[in-house]
Amino acid sequence: MKRFILIIFSISMLLNTFAQERPFLLKVDYPDYVPKNNSFEVSVFSRVTDLKCHAINFYLLLDTYVKLREVTYLDDLLKKELEFSESNFHDFYGKAYQVKIDLDSLGLTHDTFFQLILEMDAYNFDELKVAFGYECFYENGKVEVFSSYDFLSSKNPLPIIPINFYVPQLKAGGSLFLQPNSFLNLRVDKDEEPNNLLIEFWASLNNYTEPFLKLVNRRTNDVLLSLYQNYNHIITFDEKEGEEYYSDCFVGKNSWNHYSIMISNENKKVDVYGNDILLFSFPINDIINLKSLSLQLKNSSINDNIDFDLLKVWRYSDEIEHSFLNKHYKNYSTTVSHPYLMLDFDDDRSLLKLPSTTSLKLDYNNISYSVSDAPIFSKAPELDVVVYGGFYSIEWSQKEISTAREFVLEKSFSGGEFERIYSVYAEDDLRKKYYFSDEKRIGEDIVYYRLRQINKGGSTIYSSVVKIGQVEQLKFDLEQNFPNPFNPETQITIEMLEQDEVEIYVYDLVGKKIKKLHEGSLSQGRHSFTFSGVNLPSGIYFFEAKTANSSVVRKMILAK
Repeated sequence: MKRFILIIFSISMLLNTFAQERPFLLKVDYPDYVPKNNSFEVSVFSRVTDLKCHAINFYLLLDTYVKLREVTYLDDLLKKELEFSESNFHDFYGKAYQVKIDLDSLGLTHDTFFQLILEMDAYNFDELKVAFGYECFYENGKVEVFSSYDFLSSKNPLPIIPINFYVPQLKAGGSLFLQPNSFLNLRVDKDEEPNNLLIEFWASLNNYTEPFLKLVNRRTNDVLLSLYQNYNHIITFDEKEGEEYYSDCFVGKNSWNHYSIMISNENKKVDVYGNDILLFSFPINDIINLKSLSLQLKNSSINDNIDFDLLKVWRYSDEIEHSFLNKHYKNYSTTVSHPYLMLDFDDDRSLLKLPSTTSLKLDYNNISYSVSDAPIFSKAPELDVVVYGGFYSIEWSQKEISTAREFVLEKSFSGGEFERIYSVYAEDDLRKKYYFSDEKRIGEDIVYYRLRQINKGGSTIYSSVVKIGQVEQLKFDLEQNFPNPFNPETQITIEMLEQDEVEIYVYDLVGKKIKKLHEGSLSQGRHSFTFSGVNLPSGIYFFEAKTANSSVVRKMILAK
């Protein structure tokens, strides 16, 4: 708890440099993945910084059809439910909930952080916005008002956070359901010392606060890593010498979170990620042998349950971002990384039916299976558009069988409003090719196509948008660099639609050329280049891809 408060304090001090006109600090955490028609939780960390402020009214500003269910107050010494009521908040016309916070009655001092966990109901929403308001009451009777909509009166309005919901797909199948006093221990019985070992999985904890994962070095009997959700519903781990904190992952009710653990024998460290964000890192002294490593999933609580899904263990040689981009899929291709195991828990006897020749060794107790609502999706088809003299030939095929029910081809002239131009029912045949020819029209300079796949369970996924220019068609697609912002390296990727001579350069903010990434011919297909800013100062940079007839420039940020 003390360690976490120090982290919040340091983050808040950074925020405070940008919000000197506010008499309080505010840090908001919210879930990334919430199944549709479920309640969800948002965390608000705050601290009153003005000594003359003795009370605050906190407001939650919502859509009319969203309901606040519960407000939990937490600080170092106290946890209690707070009363709330519907109210009006100045010029806000939606639904406003008011929570009164009296510093004296709660025993708060001006150097004490407190947390509000807000549980809400939102049904039939695909997405919504949650906003905030504050009224600060001073000893002299003065009242100051702050909100997420103070765009004109404040340089630093309070945040407006997005909550995105997804429709669970049949593709998710089943999940591992750990009841109280249950566990699953597993290891891969291979005598190997991979340079990088990646463990990734989805988990839904639902307020479970005991350690739910342990990595144990069986040779030394040392616990390499123990993950748990702390008092503040933040993912943390047992203290390690040399540890570094980078960010936090809030675990709300009914939400799924994706965890990635990269054990690097090459760099002698462990990195833990939550929803693609590096949470913390610590060094290791010994080389980790796969055979000596045991992975333990455990529920030692009395009342709480835990769900796990899509557990994978890799000998990993790709960039970690490659796994992030594919975390929603059961299978994805990579040429240099190799899976040791993949458990999707779809079959309620999947663990019992492992062949005797498998290298996976396990034991378990009191485990069961449930229908998964994890964000595990079907892969969207990719459109292939060929331009002919008087028409476009559009082709696609399924990525996975027994998933799609119908394909709807859509077209747009602006890239925004798409309209249906063709539909066809899907067949359970991966070899099946689907075609449509769309006639060119006079005056159409640019057209956009996308494919909407409607799945058998009712969920919908979209292909990437394909942009076709009739007047001047680019022979390449220069993607945004990833990650961005970056430190110190980033990947710049160009997709060549046909072979051509290309120059790719990086420039600083004043246009000075600082790096040549490529100059010469590139074949059709995707090509990636690594740009390192290790010897450069933080700031804005540009990268350009240029052919004889066209060029594209994009901006990137180096943040050290």
